[in-house]
Amino acid sequence: MKLIEGIEKITKPYKNAVITIGNFDGVHIGHQALFHEVIEKAGELGGTSVAMTFEPHPSRF
Repeated sequence: MKLIEGIEKITKPYKNAVITIGNFDGVHIGHQALFHEVIEKAGELGGTSVAMTFEPHPSRF
């Protein structure tokens, strides 16, 4: 796993990226299932699985 803080800090394209975007407020069973699907699809495509979240939480705006 690689943590990138700030979209401007992405320095290279990620081949065949499969991305999930959301607020993952704890890795409960629903989030685990979602991550599993993203990882599985990225594997099928020979790509990279990506999870994007937000800090602070959008509801704070």
